[in-house]
Amino acid sequence: MRTFIRQLLITLAAGFAISIIANLMDGNLQNYPFERAAIIILSSVAACLLIGLPIRMNKRINSWWAHHQLIPILGVIIGSIFMLLSCTVFEQVHHYYDITMTRSNPYLSIAGWAMTIFSLLHFYPTLLRRNLWATRAE
Repeated sequence: MRTFIRQLLITLAAGFAISIIANLMDGNLQNYPFERAAIIILSSVAACLLIGLPIRMNKRINSWWAHHQLIPILGVIIGSIFMLLSCTVFEQVHHYYDITMTRSNPYLSIAGWAMTIFSLLHFYPTLLRRNLWATRAE
């Protein structure tokens, strides 16, 4: 239970940090919607928790996942890369009256967000530390 609370707090803190950084990059931190960000972060964490429920409930899957901690580490790295790429890969949006605007790629940012939140929520750093110490002792 203590590990779950630690994972949850790390994921919530990272989610708020990511959303603040994204708003800083947009340049509108003065109008930062804390309530909207909290709803998005909490719903994302709840959805990732439900999707990852088999990892927590099935002992075989949980044991395998806990001993292969490179997967969530790579998930955080790839998710962060997707979010950074979404800021550099722009798409053009056509509005009425022949007005064309550019915006960041929402598909990359949503995929990166989901991958990062899921990987942080299902990361077991204590088991990774134990596995590293066990391989060094041999």
